[in-house]
Amino acid sequence: MSWVCPKCSTNNDDLAISCIVCGQDRPVAEFELMLQEKLKKASDQLSLWTAEYKKADPNEEFSRAMELIKKDPKAGFGQLLESAERGNALAQNEVAGCYFYGNIVAKDIPRALMWYEKAAQKGLSEAQCNLGICFYRGQGVSAHYGTAVFWFQKAAEAGHAHAQYLLGECYYFARGVEKSPEKAFYYFRAAADQEYALAEYNLGACYSNGIGVAEDREKAFACYRKAAAHGDLNGENALGNCYFDGRGVERDHKKAVEHYQNAANAGFAKAQYRLGYCYEYGFGTTADREKAIEWYTKAKEQGYKDAELALKRLLS
Repeated sequence: MSWVCPKCSTNNDDLAISCIVCGQDRPVAEFELMLQEKLKKASDQLSLWTAEYKKADPNEEFSRAMELIKKDPKAGFGQLLESAERGNALAQNEVAGCYFYGNIVAKDIPRALMWYEKAAQKGLSEAQCNLGICFYRGQGVSAHYGTAVFWFQKAAEAGHAHAQYLLGECYYFARGVEKSPEKAFYYFRAAADQEYALAEYNLGACYSNGIGVAEDREKAFACYRKAAAHGDLNGENALGNCYFDGRGVERDHKKAVEHYQNAANAGFAKAQYRLGYCYEYGFGTTADREKAIEWYTKAKEQGYKDAELALKRLLS
């Protein structure tokens, strides 16, 4: 677009404010009209870019950042941080985790708490659980069970298994809430239904000891078996106890030794002690004093007092 000089009829460039031939000033009204048109075009372009940005899937942006982190951690974290600053709750939770554990960036617990809270306030159950854990354990903030329960409850209501398990723990130990074996059982079961191994073990303990529910040894055994199948060493050791004592299943010392061995090999002190006991007295295996001492020693090294007493008995 150009303008014609009213004095000498010369065509001038659109951006010229005076005639290049005679120096005549450009008419003010025409100049203002040109500016208005350019501003409108710029505004329209900005609106188009904004609309395109809003169309972008924030979760896709988050996924791209997480993929980039695998190849270039610093660049990926930069994109993750940008996404978090734009309000993406998933990114906020991941950024919090990076600061919490000192992953990619320097460890900064206060900053981690800030990002956890931002994501938690947006309703992200994972962040709600993480924030609750910080208050539960006093990490980066003074321990406060009541606040922990508040966030665990929100995450649990959204179906978060870890939060359900921790809420059950709170009701069992009366942390931030009144003690309620029934509610502890309820939340352990809710998490166990999602195959959360720790909850499966605790649910088994509830059935085994009649905590919040009628005692049922068969159901306890079934829960322990599920927990063990999902890698929980408490569950593996408990299965050994069930077979050893015949609780909820027919007594079988050989199977008891198998489960104790599995947990003991993984470093579980209670199972190491029980395995030593089996070797000492020949339950489910040939009596072997040296192996008994070996497993008692492993358990003692982890501070297991019964193993220390057993060693004194054998070595005195």
